[in-house]
Amino acid sequence: MQIDLHDSVLQHIQADVVRLLPDQTVADALDALRAHGVDHDIVYIYIVDSEKRLTGVVPTRALLASRPERPLGEIMQGDVVAIPDWATVLVAAEYFVSQRFLAFPVVSSSGELVGQVDVRVFTDEVVGHAKRSFDDIFQIIGVHATQGRTVWLGFRDRFPWLLTNVTGGLLCAVLVSQYEHLLDAAVVLAVFLPMVLALAESISMQSATLTLHNLHSGGMTWALLGPAMRRELSVAALLGSGCGLLVGAISWDGRATATWLWPWAARSRFPWPRRPCSDSCCRQCCTLVNLIRRSRPGPSCWPSRMCAHC
Repeated sequence: MQIDLHDSVLQHIQADVVRLLPDQTVADALDALRAHGVDHDIVYIYIVDSEKRLTGVVPTRALLASRPERPLGEIMQGDVVAIPDWATVLVAAEYFVSQRFLAFPVVSSSGELVGQVDVRVFTDEVVGHAKRSFDDIFQIIGVHATQGRTVWLGFRDRFPWLLTNVTGGLLCAVLVSQYEHLLDAAVVLAVFLPMVLALAESISMQSATLTLHNLHSGGMTWALLGPAMRRELSVAALLGSGCGLLVGAISWDGRATATWLWPWAARSRFPWPRRPCSDSCCRQCCTLVNLIRRSRPGPSCWPSRMCAHC
């Protein structure tokens, strides 16, 4: 039977599961099992309270090995891993891959036991897809944690990924070195360099995740590579423009923006510049420094002049 990974797990549960109370004994549980007449293999017996909320689970092996007069509350396992009822088939398959149980209870948002999902419901294709999702996560960061690796192989797999970051950092350093005169005039610009690098890394991670998803969905051919590159470049340009406009709007008029964001900024003891600098870039730097001084007031270490042109 073909299973859609986006189906609700409720479509594949066994609602006819054995529910017992913690004060019942092992003998009572065996009698209930005989009277219940279940038509599927019993893997776990679920313990619920008076409001049918799941409180524990008893494996059939522990039930058969216990004395008949022993209460179920003493042999049950209270730390139960349950699948929420809003989960999809793919989410449930990931539970089986990571926990490796034969079945999982499905509970509602209030903790009420809804049913049980059995590992036999899922085909090898579904479980394999869930396992690949774990491998993709480690592949993104350059780590193959699911395989036994020697020290040299681990270094060989991870070092090229780090070289890309080193290369990008060196290119950024070369680019910044072309504007040393501007950094000398407004040192505060160096504060925003980590923000630019962090945004670039975030966009790269998003692009890598989408690329892996496309590769698993329908594959990638040379005919599709061009449109995909144009789409990603367009999205990256829009993201960069949006972030740049946001930061630029904040830095253009520091006093108005700070007063709107933080009403107490107008009452701050640090004066704002009475006039903007003649140079537009320098004017933005001054307002940005004033924002920093407003949000993190300091002692006399703050300079009275923002830059050499003020």
